[in-house]
Amino acid sequence: GEALVIDTDGWVSGDGLIVKARLSKMLSLDALVALGLPGELLELLRSNVDAKVLSLPRLAGREKSFEERRAHRERLITLRLLEAKRVNVKVDEVEIEGLPLFKGRPVEQHILRGISQNLVYAEVSEEGGIVAVYRGQKPAELKGLTLPLGWERGLLVAVECGGELNPGVLERIDYRARTLTIVSKCRERIKRIEVGKARVNLEGLAGR
Repeated sequence: GEALVIDTDGWVSGDGLIVKARLSKMLSLDALVALGLPGELLELLRSNVDAKVLSLPRLAGREKSFEERRAHRERLITLRLLEAKRVNVKVDEVEIEGLPLFKGRPVEQHILRGISQNLVYAEVSEEGGIVAVYRGQKPAELKGLTLPLGWERGLLVAVECGGELNPGVLERIDYRARTLTIVSKCRERIKRIEVGKARVNLEGLAGR
């Protein structure tokens, strides 16, 4: 049947615009209506979608602030995650997209300690690049992608289980056990996880 999708979160710059373009392709939309989108962003949207893009002036008299939009987004996500539970997922048993980790060869613990006492985890890609996680002060001598311990907390994820995509929130990564802890309503085996870039405040999510 026909579908009408209304998205008013206001995240239309940078990655937000690309996410909306991807969503339009996933839903095979015929047309998009962009309200008050500046010319350069409008052209970027048009170049990343297959649908017809229509431009209309902004309807609201006052634009919401970043904090107002974030609070609204977190309220909606909290409602979607009522009765959600913590789920531990082994990274080697599920398809994961959008996570910069667990793609290369892990560095052994005794080597990590020899480089820096602050290193929690590190891996080397096939191309020789380094991805590392540290606690405390960032090791100045380490080159490559470095992430502080806990960097993942609150990231929104899409979880595929039971043939459907469900929203979830990434709470924690256990690097030794190679598991992700996700707040989700999924009750069946999770097959795929797509990690996003937007975050929510995990405090106050009900039913955990």
